[in-house]
Formats: sequence, C-alpha cells, structure tokens
Amino acid sequence: LSSTLNVTVSPSPWALHHTGDNATIWCSISQRRKHNSLLTVRWVYSSRIKNEQTIGRITKYGNIQISGNWSHRGNLENEHPDKGYQFMLSDVRPSDQGTYICRVQEVALHRGRWSAVSNGTASTRLKDILSMDFIFGVKCLFAFFISPDLYVYAVLICCVGILSLLTFLLILLCQTIYRGAQSK
Repeated sequence: LSSTLNVTVSPSPWALHHTGDNATIWCSISQRRKHNSLLTVRWVYSSRIKNEQTIGRITKYGNIQISGNWSHRGNLENEHPDKGYQFMLSDVRPSDQGTYICRVQEVALHRGRWSAVSNGTASTRLKDILSMDFIFGVKCLFAFFISPDLYVYAVLICCVGILSLLTFLLILLCQTIYRGAQSK
C-alpha cells in the first residue's frame, strides 16, 4: 500500500533568477511512514516546449546520477540524508525557464523485495528575470513589474481600487462638512 509523502520545494511557487546566475532549488521531506525505509529522489524538468526530462536522481543508497544533457551545468546533492536534497543549476539561461519537479519515493524491504511505501511530489517554476539597459548604460531591473505571479498584480489592482474608494469617501465627507458649515 502506498500513501502520500510530504514533500516541499523551495523557493516556491517561483524561483526568480537573472541570466548568468546560479540557481538552487531545495527539496525537503517530512512525515516518513516507516523508520527503516529509504528514499529515492528524482528531479525532473518540464517546459511548455519540451516534454518532461529527467535531470537526475539520488538512489536509495545515496548514489547520485545526473542525466547527460544536465551534467555540464546541473548538480544534485544529498544535503541532509533522508530529509533534504538540492538541485543546483549554474549559469541560468532563458531556455532554463520551466517547471522543476522533485519526486520522492519511500521504499522499504518487504519479504526480500524493495517496495514503495509512499510517494510525494512538489514543484517550482524557474523564471529568468529580464534586465534592461537604458540608453546611458545604467542597468535597471524590473523584477517587480514583470513578476510572473498573478497574485501580485491582483493585490496591486485591489489596493488601487480600495485607495480610489477611500479617496471618493474622503471627498464626499469633506463636501458634507463644507456644506454643513455653509448652511449655518
């Protein structure tokens, strides 16, 4: 019987990086089902253009295997055995944007065979922050204005709406007070 394993990826839901930066994504596991079990971790990349690609995996014995096309810029580490794993990507490029998924499987020896006890998955999206050069060569980063997180925009729009409403009510209150003072 397989159940759900609590897996968390950070930063989440977005990992924002500049072109050329190094990106690190952490995958942490909690609430394991069995104390004598082992974990296998698979990191997977997915984008709108490409199907899922396996970046690499960490076996139940801690062996690290990185796929060929990721080996020159990607690195996996078993940060805290059985609790925390990390994927590091050097020299971030715009083509690296996409979803990075950490899939964890808890396995235990049952009747001489390794079987899955629980599974868990968590993901984050890597976004390359655009930087713009002005005419005079001054570099200005517009990370806030190009935030891929729609919630930020929704909050900003709501704040503008609330401020407009409060301004309207303040003007209405001032007019009422002014007219009340004139009528006396």
